[in-house]
Amino acid sequence: AKKAEAKKTEAKKVEAEAKKVEAEAKKVEAEAKKVEAETKKVETKKAKKADTKKAKADKKAKILAKKPLTKK
Repeated sequence: AKKAEAKKTEAKKVEAEAKKVEAEAKKVEAEAKKVEAETKKVETKKAKKADTKKAKADKKAKILAKKPLTKK
């Protein structure tokens, strides 16, 4: 009977450990998701900036294209 008790306690310990590890894994996963979201935010900002620059360049190019190239 004592051996069975010991095994039960051992099983409970292992279970508790497993739960701890699982919780830790979830924490890490949440952290990773946060970092990913942050990265996406930064990338979106960069993309927006690049788009703005491109739009400005396109505008300039259009204006220059409208002007006659030959100056008299």
